[in-house]
Amino acid sequence: MDSRRSDNYITLALNAYISEDTEQAVSFFEKALSFPNSKEEYINIYYNLAQIYDELNENEKAIEMYEKIISIDFQAQAFYGKAIIFEKLEEYDLAEKSFRVAIDLDGTFRDARFFLANLFDIQGDYKQAIIEYKNFLKIFPEDYMGLNNLGSIYEEVGEYDKSLPLLEKSIGIREDYYLSHFNLAVVLYRLGRKDESIEHYYRAKELKPDHGNIYLNLSAIYIAEGELEKSEKILKEGLIHNPNMANLYYNLACTSFKLSLKDEGLKYLKKAISLNSDLYLYGMNDPDFKDIKFSEEFRNLE
Repeated sequence: MDSRRSDNYITLALNAYISEDTEQAVSFFEKALSFPNSKEEYINIYYNLAQIYDELNENEKAIEMYEKIISIDFQAQAFYGKAIIFEKLEEYDLAEKSFRVAIDLDGTFRDARFFLANLFDIQGDYKQAIIEYKNFLKIFPEDYMGLNNLGSIYEEVGEYDKSLPLLEKSIGIREDYYLSHFNLAVVLYRLGRKDESIEHYYRAKELKPDHGNIYLNLSAIYIAEGELEKSEKILKEGLIHNPNMANLYYNLACTSFKLSLKDEGLKYLKKAISLNSDLYLYGMNDPDFKDIKFSEEFRNLE
């Protein structure tokens, strides 16, 4: 009888969660915990509560739920859940420890291995990130995201010969993954293969039109090649999809000045600085604005 009452509260909790009434969902799950349940049901309730607390950014409570699960059953998923919370809190050492326990418990836990590698990537520890992504790809050699990420790191450290085949393989497995096209475009341009680079930037743009750096990088190529009208056009297209991206306005200001469109350039530069005040000092040292940086017009942009 009591177990049926617990099931009723779980059903009410799930319905409340679906209705986005998280407060009521938590209340019903906690009520369900007050009745006898099987070990598996207790664990399921704690997982649900951990997910809700995570979504509410009540991180300590989420960790507490995962620890309750671990006290019942040493589950890799619970250690992984803790690791994700620790990463969000930028407690990277604790995150690493939890990821590694999850992997020790389940060596084929894809997300635990992937996000362990990513943990080092986001900290800029590329040497360790490379080691972890290689370990990941030994188990998941066809994982297009892992191939992309490792290829991206090699690009970051300038090892383009290692980056290129990884990114090409990633696209071969998942052609519609925009980030692999973007990263491959970066590498190809570094290797002097401009036309191929532009092709992959446009493919990335087709797949992810709101990715602002695509437009920035294309504009930089066009500026370097002296194709200023193309730079202007691609930046304006980028602003349609990213109307509050300061760097797009900044590059458009640079392009406008190169096209001798001073008034337009000042307008775009003013907008860029209003979105990111750091660009004022950056502009002071930019040769594109050398003729106006001591003018009253420029000072009024700050």
